[in-house]
Parts: sequence; structure tokens; C-alpha cells
Amino acid sequence: MSMQANTYQLFSKEILSTWKNQDVSYIKVEELSTIEGITFFELIPDSELLDGENSIHFMR
Repeated sequence: MSMQANTYQLFSKEILSTWKNQDVSYIKVEELSTIEGITFFELIPDSELLDGENSIHFMR
């Protein structure tokens, strides 16, 4: 059985700061899964595929 490394991390002020410095204009939010009542989301900066209701725009 092969073990895959988890490439996800908790969103932080540092990530937000980096995205702002890179002029990210929106974040796409994708629901990944729910485990034991906890819902996990992936935040995708400036995604190529926009879903109107799943995008959050930065307020600068």
C-alpha cells in the first residue's frame, strides 16, 4: 500500500498575504469532503474555471 503525502495545509494569514502580494483577485472555494461532522474545503486562487456562486472576491 502506498502512502501519499497530504499536500493540503490550513489557510493562514501568511497565505493570504502571499496571495495579495501576487495580486490574486478571487478565490474559488471547492468542498472536498465531510468527515465526522467537519467539512473540508480547497481554496483555489485565480482558478481558470469560474463557478459564479463558489467564488469569493477580495475586498481591497
